Amino acid sequence: MSSPLPVSTVKALWRAMRPHQWIKNVLVLLPMLAGHRFTLPVLLASGYAFAAFSLAASAGYLVNDACDAASDRDDLEKRHRPIAAGLLTRSTALAVALILAIGAGAIAIAVSANLFLVVVLYLAASCIYTMLLKRVVLLDVFTLAGFYVARILAGGAATGIVLSEWLLGFSLMAFLALALVKRYGELTLCAHNGRSPSANRGYQLADAPLIGAVAAGAGFSAVTVFGIYVTSGPVRELYSRPMILLFAAPVLVFAVCRLLLMAHRGQLKGDPIIAAAADQTSWFCLLGLVAIFAAAY
Repeated sequence: MSSPLPVSTVKALWRAMRPHQWIKNVLVLLPMLAGHRFTLPVLLASGYAFAAFSLAASAGYLVNDACDAASDRDDLEKRHRPIAAGLLTRSTALAVALILAIGAGAIAIAVSANLFLVVVLYLAASCIYTMLLKRVVLLDVFTLAGFYVARILAGGAATGIVLSEWLLGFSLMAFLALALVKRYGELTLCAHNGRSPSANRGYQLADAPLIGAVAAGAGFSAVTVFGIYVTSGPVRELYSRPMILLFAAPVLVFAVCRLLLMAHRGQLKGDPIIAAAADQTSWFCLLGLVAIFAAAY
């Protein structure tokens, strides 16, 4: 029987770029949404920031997979990645990563010098994470949280909107919680499948309860920051009925608890944001939040 045709290089490249991960780049819209700056120039600038970060993120994924190809082959799930599976060469991946990085920088500099700086720092941090930080316990999750916040900073840099300390404080704790939930989910999934966690990560199965507890603490801290924000002065300038926003707090707590429960049961695979995007209950939570913010507006 003849062997099946190999997957084309273009298709393998597209998979390795992980376009499904671009959904995380909608975070560049947060400064526009939080500041209620719904104008065409702001929307276009946010769109350019989204495009720049999509290219930058894909460049980072290609570099990561090229560096981790050997270890990925020993992983039950990661061994199917194009480079680890032999569908894409490391040299091709790195060459395309360079092109994507240049494209991201070109888009960013066309918008503003500040956006270009954020993109360059993100690319540098992504490479350092791949080479070193992903193997350092706890420092890896703080770096992942920083990647999320970088997207919000990019939105502010592109639009010129000054980010409030409330948005930054909430974002830092919320994304730290998501990064910790990701690691917690990986550990519990290993436990459910009777496997040991990756030696490159430095975590042990016994760490799972602690990581889960810290994730819960970070998530609830983010909700606390949000609650204080609702009672602050600036919120009265943006919303006509700001106290309605308090109804968002239990929705946020429910969302945090649901992610933790999914991770605890070994049902959380990969990035929590990607998992939430495929979860019907999470979409109901999002629609509920949109309704609450609309009512408060």
